[in-house]
Amino acid sequence: MLVDAMRAFGDEAAKAIAGEPSSLRMIDSHLPGCVDVQSLVDRPVIVVDAGGTNLRVASVRLTADGPVFAHVRKSRMPGTDSLVSAEAFHRAIAAEVDAVRVCEPQAACIGYCFSYECTSLPDGDAELVAWSKQISAPEVIGQRVGAELVRRLAGGPLPVVVLNDTVATLLAGLSRQDTVCPGQVGFILGTGTNLASIENGTIRNAESGECDKVPRTSCDLAYDATLPDTGAAPFEKMVSGAYLGGVGLELLKAAAREGLLQADGLDELALSTRDLDSFAAGGADAANPLAAILSPDDVPVVQEIARAVVRRSALLTAAHLAAFVRRSAEAGRAPVRITVDGSTYWKTRAVDFDGIVRAEMAALVPDIPFEIFRTDEAPMVGAAVAAACVRR
Repeated sequence: MLVDAMRAFGDEAAKAIAGEPSSLRMIDSHLPGCVDVQSLVDRPVIVVDAGGTNLRVASVRLTADGPVFAHVRKSRMPGTDSLVSAEAFHRAIAAEVDAVRVCEPQAACIGYCFSYECTSLPDGDAELVAWSKQISAPEVIGQRVGAELVRRLAGGPLPVVVLNDTVATLLAGLSRQDTVCPGQVGFILGTGTNLASIENGTIRNAESGECDKVPRTSCDLAYDATLPDTGAAPFEKMVSGAYLGGVGLELLKAAAREGLLQADGLDELALSTRDLDSFAAGGADAANPLAAILSPDDVPVVQEIARAVVRRSALLTAAHLAAFVRRSAEAGRAPVRITVDGSTYWKTRAVDFDGIVRAEMAALVPDIPFEIFRTDEAPMVGAAVAAACVRR
């Protein structure tokens, strides 16, 4: 199954690059895959990280000792909790940028990490194609998000470069100077999932959560049918943090129908990925919603099912990454550095997620050297790199 999934990702990427119909997009970021980060030091910029449920804005200064953050502001992403207009969406983000700009008046550019499907434009802006992660701001679709932000800044316009979080994560990996890796991949697995890679000298955003060539189970399909964006991002819904709890709940319901569980109340239960993961790791904590409906005999069965859901995410992640490692090697770019960001990858406790990914990748691409790194605040660091490049 994993070999087939790896091949599916590779085939879909190749089709997209060739302009053929594909469930991947391989969007050209118009940003180079080779950056001399040392030439960008001591250039203060403002960074916006719009992704998942959180919005973060800060000033960042790249230094020889690493990035320095200041004036960090954190709020809810507009459209997370309720429907918002385009005006309200952009104005909320502009207000946060204005607050940081007052504290860092020397900042001469904005790096806007916008973690949703966009068409990147040669001038550094991007047009939103579609929302994911249940953001509700439909009027923003089709708009140039950088230009809309800038024209609402109280302090006047600033140059802005808009990039995807996976592109930013790849750029954050380029900022590391400890080893030389011709191949670079940026990977996110948190609320959602996506990947960026270098193709023909530029960084491309795969929008790989949209891959529809990995077979789904009946439980995947049943959960997807309950969501407002049924049919969208099928791979993302199999592996990422916004969805594993829901998929796991459907699997528990199926187990109960088969008589494997005695639990009563699964149909009324809401189960987050955090609930699923913590139960698998620690059992019947009284605060976990599963604790109230499970008998003692149910607990080990539910833990095993929960671990299987998280383990499948790790296995499919390995196939996902291996496909792009192989593409990089085939283009002569090896060894490959994979910079990974996201809580689902690094913070799940049900299984040794990173260990599973590394072991399975070693089996899938045994002759290709690769390294997996965790870079703190990768999307914000990468956005700062992109902004500093624009300012140079």
